Amino acid sequence: MGQPVNNFDHHFESRLINRREWTRRLSLVSLTTAFTASGALFPADATAKLATVNRAGVPYVRLDDVIKRYGFSRSFAGDTITLKSKWTRITFTLGNRIIEFNGLKMFLNASFVKLTATDWGVAEVDVLKTLDPLLRSAEFLKRAGSKTILIDPGHGGKDSGARNAGKTLSEKTAAYDIATRLRTRLLRERFNVRLTRAGDRTVGLYERAAQAGEVKADLLVSIHLNSAGSKTAAGIETFAVTLPGQRSTHDHGGGRPDGKRYHTNSYDGANLIAAHAIQSALITKTGATDRGVKRARFVVIREAKCPAVLVECGFLSNTAEAAKVASAAYRDVLADGIAHGVFDYMRKVRAAG
Repeated sequence: MGQPVNNFDHHFESRLINRREWTRRLSLVSLTTAFTASGALFPADATAKLATVNRAGVPYVRLDDVIKRYGFSRSFAGDTITLKSKWTRITFTLGNRIIEFNGLKMFLNASFVKLTATDWGVAEVDVLKTLDPLLRSAEFLKRAGSKTILIDPGHGGKDSGARNAGKTLSEKTAAYDIATRLRTRLLRERFNVRLTRAGDRTVGLYERAAQAGEVKADLLVSIHLNSAGSKTAAGIETFAVTLPGQRSTHDHGGGRPDGKRYHTNSYDGANLIAAHAIQSALITKTGATDRGVKRARFVVIREAKCPAVLVECGFLSNTAEAAKVASAAYRDVLADGIAHGVFDYMRKVRAAG
C-alpha cells in the first residue's frame, strides 16, 4: 500500500496540473474552490442567520435573501429561475426538488416554491446543507483529512449483487475491478489506500463501515452497479447520507422521516462536497446520463466514521449500459472518473487547511 511522503503536495498538484482537458472542464469548480478558500467570493454577511417563512411546516428562506447572501444575480424563463455569479450557475424550477448546480443535477430536500406573487423560497435546510457547503466549501472542510481512502467494492462472496440480462456479468465482479483500477490511480498520487474486501469475499455492511474507523480513513468511496425493473433506466448517480429528520431522495411518501443522527452525519458538508465532486467527474469522463447527487441511508455510508459516498456506476439491467460495463476499457474510464472526483475533493480539503 502507498505511504505518504514529504513531497506529497508537490507531486499531487503537479499531476493534476498536467491534466489540461480535465482542468478546463472543471474550471468552474476549481475556481470556486479557490475563491471560497480565500473568502473573496461572498459579501460580509455570508454567515449571518437567515430569516425564514413557514410553508406547510417547512421553514423557507426567501430567494432574495439567498441572492444577497451569496452575491448572485437572477434571470427568469417561465417557471425556471437561474442564479448566477462569476463562477457559479444554479437553476431552480418551481415546484421541483431538482436543481442544476454548474450543470450537474442535485436533489434538494424540499421543492422550490412560490411564497407570494413576487417571492420565491428555498427550504432553509437546503440553503444550509446543500447550497452553503458547495458555495463555501472551505468552511466545511477545515477538519477534514486528505491521506487515507477506503474503497468499498460492493457485494462479494455469496452476494453477487445485480446481474445483466444474460447473467454473464455480476455487480460484485465489476465493482471489484473498478475498485482495483481506482486503487492504482490513487496509489500513484501517494494516497494511503485500503479496500474493504480482498477478492471475492463476503463482508457484512457494518463490517465494511467499521473499517473506516479502523484504518482512520479520510474518505470512504463505495462502488456499486445499479439495476431497475425498467430496462430503459440508465446513468450514474452518487449518494451522500440523508440528513437527520429529512427523507431520502427516493422516500417521499407518508410516515415520519428518520430523525436519528448517524455517524456520518457528523460530516454532512464534506459528504455532499465529495459526492458532488465525484458525480461531476464521472459525468464529465463518461458522458453518461446524469442521475444526480442524491441522499440515502445506506448502512455502509451512514455508519462510517469519516466522510463517505456511494456511487452507482450504471445499470446492469440496461442492455447498452451493461455492455459498456462489461468492457475493461469502460471500467477504466469509470475508475478514472472516480479518481478525478477524489482528487478534486482532496484539493478542496487542502485549500481549506
